[in-house]
Amino acid sequence: MQRYLVLRRDKDAALFVTHKKNAEGSYRIAVWSAERIVRDATKRAGLAEDVSPHWLRHAAITLWAAASLPSAQRLAGHRQISTTQRYVGASDAELKACYKKARGLRRRGSRGAPDSTATTVLSSCGCVN
Repeated sequence: MQRYLVLRRDKDAALFVTHKKNAEGSYRIAVWSAERIVRDATKRAGLAEDVSPHWLRHAAITLWAAASLPSAQRLAGHRQISTTQRYVGASDAELKACYKKARGLRRRGSRGAPDSTATTVLSSCGCVN
C-alpha cells in the first residue's frame, strides 16, 4: 500500500483511483469498477464465497472492533458508535442478504446511483446510519 501511495502522481483524496477524470473532476474509481476488481480477485483466488467490497468492509470493521470499538468507528467513518455496534453485530448471512437487496434496488434506479430506497434498506440492516 505504501508503495502504491508513493508511486501515485495525482492529488486526489480517494484511495483508489483511475487514470481518467470523472464528470466531477475526480480520479476516484466507480463503484462498479471496485465490484469488478473484487469479483475478479475472488475468482483468481479460487474462493467459492461471493465476496463484495461491502463484505470486505464488514470483515475489516469486525477485525478493527475486536481491538477497539472507537477505533473501528473512526476508521469506518461512522458518526455514531451505535452504527458501528450494529454493523459489527450483523452476521455475514444477514449482511449479504441486506447488501444484495439494496444492490438490486440501486440497479433499478437511475444510472446505478444509490437511491433513497437502497439507503433505507441498508439503514434497517444497520449497515449505514
